[in-house]
Amino acid sequence: MLANFRLHCQTNLIAGTLALMALLLVREETLANEALTSADNPWITTECSAQSLQAQILHDSRCPYELNRPTIVITHGMGGTAAGDRFHQLADAICKALPECNVLIIDWSKQSRRTWHGLPNPLAVAQNIDPVSWEASELLVSLQIDPTQTTFIGESFGNCVNARIAETIGGCGRILAFNPANAMGGYETPDLRVCSDVAWSFQTYSMFDTQDSIADLGIFLETPPAATDLDQHIAGVSWLAERVRSGDLAWLLTTHSILATESEHFDAVGTLSGELLHQNAPRKRPAPVQVNSRPAEVMLAATAQSGIQD
Repeated sequence: MLANFRLHCQTNLIAGTLALMALLLVREETLANEALTSADNPWITTECSAQSLQAQILHDSRCPYELNRPTIVITHGMGGTAAGDRFHQLADAICKALPECNVLIIDWSKQSRRTWHGLPNPLAVAQNIDPVSWEASELLVSLQIDPTQTTFIGESFGNCVNARIAETIGGCGRILAFNPANAMGGYETPDLRVCSDVAWSFQTYSMFDTQDSIADLGIFLETPPAATDLDQHIAGVSWLAERVRSGDLAWLLTTHSILATESEHFDAVGTLSGELLHQNAPRKRPAPVQVNSRPAEVMLAATAQSGIQD
């Protein structure tokens, strides 16, 4: 069923958009399940963004923001962020691993939640990306960040926000783009190479991920064989958080040595355990498997067709 649905979506933009809206409803439930309701959340709104309408900048109250330090900015996508979710977990992990850095979260949750007849509406959220980016840019400038020492990390639409911010402030040092959104969601996927010194993208075969070459290096991110399109699309940020918690900072700091290949293939593979494989997976999604199988069997068969080669 999932395979047939994907095939239909690939040939029908309207059906694809409706599929995106329906499955993102599940994503909102996932976010709700991740979130903590604890009053002990240390992430608080910076003073400069207290009255902001489009976005707020959060920082860890245990680690005051200081000038002249490298800054890492984390930006969520559609559906928002909440205390204890994967974005906060990543921020916590980076704070512990790199205490010499400022770590900020761009929270545009209110603008990232739009519905159509009760379903999440990515087309409406996409219209908020530019105004959110402009306001977030002003807030970051007011914090006197050094763009050359700033790393932006995003998920899905959050990568679009980050790219627009980087363009507005004159570029940035690094962009790590996890699961960049398919343009079918309503916003043209930006080329991150034009607004950063170093850009790495981490992509899967999810129908929600773009398959375009948008960064200096494109990493194919391994996910469990039975992972759904939605599971794959929200896998990257948690994957990076686990790498940082384990003490592996090579992905975060882009210190792995990877050679770029032709645009039809990803440049390397990041395994579930964080290992770097110098293999080239094709960017083209594998054909859906037309069999009467359970979803897990379908995904296993599709993975076998992916054509990853040494």
